[in-house]
Amino acid sequence: VDVEKLKKEYVKKLDFDFSKRLFIVGIRNLTTDEVEDMFKGFGKFEFDRTKENFGFLQFETEKDAEMALKLNGKIVGNDQIMISRAKSKNEKKEKPEEEKKGENKEDGLEYKLFIGGIGNVPDEKIGELVDGCGEVDFERVQPSYGFLKVTTQEYMDKLL
Repeated sequence: VDVEKLKKEYVKKLDFDFSKRLFIVGIRNLTTDEVEDMFKGFGKFEFDRTKENFGFLQFETEKDAEMALKLNGKIVGNDQIMISRAKSKNEKKEKPEEEKKGENKEDGLEYKLFIGGIGNVPDEKIGELVDGCGEVDFERVQPSYGFLKVTTQEYMDKLL
């Protein structure tokens, strides 16, 4: 066994170019072959199923990764596939100021309401349902659930 070769291969796998790496979730009911078939037309890539419901796609070029993002929100069977750019651990920790919890416009608080069972409901439909409840942001965390975020207690009361 060539230990040095194994070390280089291991380090190579950990040294991702995040401009070419995508995170995909909502693939619980898809085989690895089915996921790979979905992205065949977007250039060369490697697929790594990290867990049952999500994984990573590492593309050869940034352009290919950008094109593959067009499949974000695609409905496959009863599931909605969510695709986003993968982030390094450092990027995940460094949120822009406006995204940090507690950096609210009005009273320094952010109110979140969990919303589940929304696997087949498009984001636009959720937007229509909460229309008239004030300034509401929707964040889909997984295909089947997410959070409605508002900046005031008044808006939260309207949602409830």
